[in-house]
Amino acid sequence: MSKLFILGNGFDIVHDLNTSYKGFKSWLISEFCNGDYGTMKINLSEKLNNILINRDSDLIESIKRNPQNTISVNEQLERVYDYRKFKTGLTNELVKLRYRNDEDLSLGNFPNVDKVLNLVFQEISNISDFSLELFEQKMEIVYENMLGKELIEKYPPPKNPDIEKQLLVLLLIEVIDLATGGNWNDFENSLGKIKFSNLTSVLLPNISDYSDIDYLFWVLLNIIPQINTYFKAWIQTIDIISTKPKEDFVKLIKSYEDTVLTFNYTCLAEQIYHVANVCHIHGKVGDDNIIIGHGNNSTNISFRDYEAMLSNGTKKPVKACIAKHEDFFSSLLEINAIYSFGFSFGKVDLPYISMLCECIQTNHVKWYLNDFNSIDERKNFMTEIVKCGFCGEFDEFHIA
Repeated sequence: MSKLFILGNGFDIVHDLNTSYKGFKSWLISEFCNGDYGTMKINLSEKLNNILINRDSDLIESIKRNPQNTISVNEQLERVYDYRKFKTGLTNELVKLRYRNDEDLSLGNFPNVDKVLNLVFQEISNISDFSLELFEQKMEIVYENMLGKELIEKYPPPKNPDIEKQLLVLLLIEVIDLATGGNWNDFENSLGKIKFSNLTSVLLPNISDYSDIDYLFWVLLNIIPQINTYFKAWIQTIDIISTKPKEDFVKLIKSYEDTVLTFNYTCLAEQIYHVANVCHIHGKVGDDNIIIGHGNNSTNISFRDYEAMLSNGTKKPVKACIAKHEDFFSSLLEINAIYSFGFSFGKVDLPYISMLCECIQTNHVKWYLNDFNSIDERKNFMTEIVKCGFCGEFDEFHIA
């Protein structure tokens, strides 16, 4: 019989590690804005306006057709007078198709739209027949002929070579600030609350042309995958070498008998407490794939529904994470005690708790909550744990 420890960000924080999302924002400002975000932000609107002015530089290249098509590019541009609406429509279809197939769409992880758009146009023999309905039909053909993962591998999201990195970071910070009200502790949840209309009204209050709005949306959409890139770079700067173990925790956990399910990206459990069996459910420092995102329900996407696309595209792929770690959950049959430390039982992570309760005979298990949390917080935690299927008893533990 052994114990299971569920570790959240509070575990890292009590070890004096700066792993709060506020620390992520501070790192972005220090790394890309020379520590002076206020001054840099003043020029953000001007830079975005310049991007819009020069936005057509890639349009001709993006609208290339089937080699059999004899209509000139200019005629094509005239006939598809609002070409970008079909580009937006493509993302609508990609998002809907991928969610229909229960695929991972975390953090804008979908193909280069321009490249896939060319594949769609190759399915259209005559541009004069071009309509949104036809477009959706041909998109489905392309998608079904090439699996979503293959599309991403062959046509990964563009890296925005023409948009300076500092502008990307400035826009990213502004997006999260608007979504969180400046409280980056709610960073992951905020990814499901990004209001594109708020962003345009603050940064470009005079924007009205739909083609401009669409283009700005594409700039933002290409920034979304960068969140993961910057996040991975930030967690690699968190040094745990000099971290001192908590004596009470050393006495409590058995390195080769107990199991850890951690939602943290640092390797404290392995390197400081020498635990052999650790599952980093969302990845760890050095991994190619780090999972961050919100837990809001997926929403149906209507045309030009920017908020819904951003929300669905930044959703945490919890089902995929559970499936990936199926062997870990199956190994928990002999657990007779569960300790949660620094874990806040947020809505997005409750499916993991439900899975634990399915895999463990919880009527014979005692769940220990850390007394760092207030009595009211612990009562709320117990309510959520019971909702997830836990049938055992509760107790508390203390770590000095």
